[in-house]
Amino acid sequence: LHDLSLRAPFDRLIVAGTPKTTGQLVRLLPKRLGGKLVETVGMRVGASQKEVLNKILAVQRKMEREQESRLVEGVLAELRDGGKAVAQFASVLDAVNQGRVWKLFYAKGLVKEAGECSDCGAYSPHAVGPCVYCDGDVRPLGQCIDRISQSVMEMGGQVEVVDGPAAEAINPHGSIAALLRY
Repeated sequence: LHDLSLRAPFDRLIVAGTPKTTGQLVRLLPKRLGGKLVETVGMRVGASQKEVLNKILAVQRKMEREQESRLVEGVLAELRDGGKAVAQFASVLDAVNQGRVWKLFYAKGLVKEAGECSDCGAYSPHAVGPCVYCDGDVRPLGQCIDRISQSVMEMGGQVEVVDGPAAEAINPHGSIAALLRY
């Protein structure tokens, strides 16, 4: 395993097998590899490739949900403390328009209606009417969550689509929030 890690480096290690075997192997791991161990998985000897892959994918999904939950807890803590964060669709749009969004979070499957000013290009929480920035005409914006996400990335920001417990935690805040640059 040590030689393999030198030939084909990896960041995470999942040990699978019977409880007795995995326990023994984990105890014998060098410290460098022990630090990469993320989980041990119970699996029968002679498991098919599909079974192995399904177990690995389940571990990966679990790790992603845990990371999403930590990130969302961070943005919610900033909101509670009155820090550099906003929530609710209109507030997030305003921050995007100002170029202040460092990291955008929204719940998977979120659908919103919004508009875009035909004069200045600002996003608006309403699909028609006057622009709050230049008084120009706002026209409906199709796939607004995708467009807003693209704008954040074009400004050097990051976008995190959250699911599971993280999505449930952000739902009371309009299912969308952002950490701000300033």
